[in-house]
Amino acid sequence: MPAAYSHHRLALTVLKLYPDLDSDAFCLGSQGPDPFLYRGTLPWEKQVGAIALNDYGDRVHHANIYPLYSKMLSLAEDNVTKSYVKGLYLHYCLDSLAHPYIFYRSGFEEDGTLVGLTKFSHGKFEALLDAVLQRYDGVKQNPGKLFKLKDGDIADISHLWASLGEVKEKDFIDCYHDFNKTQSFLYSRTGLKRPLFYLIGPKGLAYGMSYPHFVKKADEGIDVLNLTHQEYLEPATGVSHTYSFLELLDLAKEKFVEIMGHIEDPALPRIIDFNIDHDGDPAGKRKLYSKPCFPFLTPKERKQ
Repeated sequence: MPAAYSHHRLALTVLKLYPDLDSDAFCLGSQGPDPFLYRGTLPWEKQVGAIALNDYGDRVHHANIYPLYSKMLSLAEDNVTKSYVKGLYLHYCLDSLAHPYIFYRSGFEEDGTLVGLTKFSHGKFEALLDAVLQRYDGVKQNPGKLFKLKDGDIADISHLWASLGEVKEKDFIDCYHDFNKTQSFLYSRTGLKRPLFYLIGPKGLAYGMSYPHFVKKADEGIDVLNLTHQEYLEPATGVSHTYSFLELLDLAKEKFVEIMGHIEDPALPRIIDFNIDHDGDPAGKRKLYSKPCFPFLTPKERKQ
């Protein structure tokens, strides 16, 4: 997942093209299944069922999302829930296009997963993306305070997720609140929280994901938005690109517009290859190539 602000920024841009969408529901949908990954992340919050919900969010990220989201859209009964599901598609568009760049620049384990240092690196890179993008935009936005939906709307959205048969009726409500609480806790506008997160773990996810709106000198040399158009490879295929992150945002918008043009057409899966998952990996392909921008990780070189 590019971090919360990147998805929210794209959603606001797309809303200009579709003013009839419910803006708050669509923006929440643009965060995709990410809220499931935040259930139980704060140690003082309830942990019951957290592991199963985290696993569910991860599985959705690596599944063909068309059967899931098309069913949810068919069950959505009003503009709020329909707008939310359309936002889920937008999340997929950005993830599937931007994640190859992010994984190439931040690294991964031999099996393509994120554990320990690679998990820290991934979170740090995405937080840095959001921080630099906010600086580029000239805004200061707490990602834990993006949404203003009514409790009834959140309950209706949670019901949609439950209709897929793998989570309970109120599970998404809990995940939604944990998502917002965790984002607010990790947000450090002045940077004063970061010494605390460092003490908890200098290579921990909290320290990696928390970023003030200024960027440390140590990270100034990282062209995180790739404005210089350096080559990167799709980790699973080796296909070369030089897109900036701003261009990837535009490509995601174009992909979403194409989906919206056929969103209720049964032919949509023949138009958009949903076998490419949120990581940007084609089904059955594993990640092979990376060139992390952080010195504590080793590149995975392109095979000749």
